Amino acid sequence: MPKRCAICIHDKRCEIERDIIKGVPYSTISHLYGVKEQCIKDHRAAGHLSAEATKKRGDDMAALLEECLAISLGAAGEARAAKCYSAVGSIMAGPYKVLERVPTGDEESGLQAMRAELKERRNVEAATPGQ
Repeated sequence: MPKRCAICIHDKRCEIERDIIKGVPYSTISHLYGVKEQCIKDHRAAGHLSAEATKKRGDDMAALLEECLAISLGAAGEARAAKCYSAVGSIMAGPYKVLERVPTGDEESGLQAMRAELKERRNVEAATPGQ
């Protein structure tokens, strides 16, 4: 009979998986829950993380990204109002890079349009001396 996964049968599986997904060091998880680090590595490598834990982490990341994007868009709006278009690009660089990597299922997610708009505004700013 094959050996059962020590994490899958652990009474604190949900907490262990939450910590794995949060990026808590395996040594810390091992100490907290009395499991071997190799068991934690094997659990993750075998794809045993529950769908619920993975979905919760995705939801948390999406909420954080939305908050960061809202802050960045507010700052970018202020930079636009001040006609400081180069600052708009700097402000949006972080959220833009994250969004660029998030699969949306759409070919056109709006990022290409945002990139084109920022490029156009930088060109206008560069072509308008004395501002």
